[in-house]
Amino acid sequence: MNSLKTQTRVRWIELEGKKVLLMEFAGAPVAESLQMIVDFDREMQGRAPASVMMLTDVTGAQYDPSIARQWKEARNRHDAVVRVSAMAGLSGLVGIAIRSFIEVRRFLGMSASNEPKVFERIEDAREWLGRQ
Repeated sequence: MNSLKTQTRVRWIELEGKKVLLMEFAGAPVAESLQMIVDFDREMQGRAPASVMMLTDVTGAQYDPSIARQWKEARNRHDAVVRVSAMAGLSGLVGIAIRSFIEVRRFLGMSASNEPKVFERIEDAREWLGRQ
């Protein structure tokens, strides 16, 4: 898949004067979601520790084990780079998978200050990030 299409789903936005990496998994097909994770990896390369604010929208996203596995691996690789993170739209199997991932990290003692804050609505997540 050409990453040109997914570049609009993985992009930098500004919230209250702060640069935030937006990941829009909302409604993305599996192949596009997998490419977004590759794009995320590329965006995070060379970033300073605790320098990235992140917003992930999974509203209506499809659950697929390959997406869950690759996202977990990518997020773990770049954990030190993320200063603060918010997720919105958690429901269905995607919500269960993401909440499980967060709980497993806590259980293993991998919980960090950059653990995603979970919101039902993207608007609430944006507002919260803008205040950080």
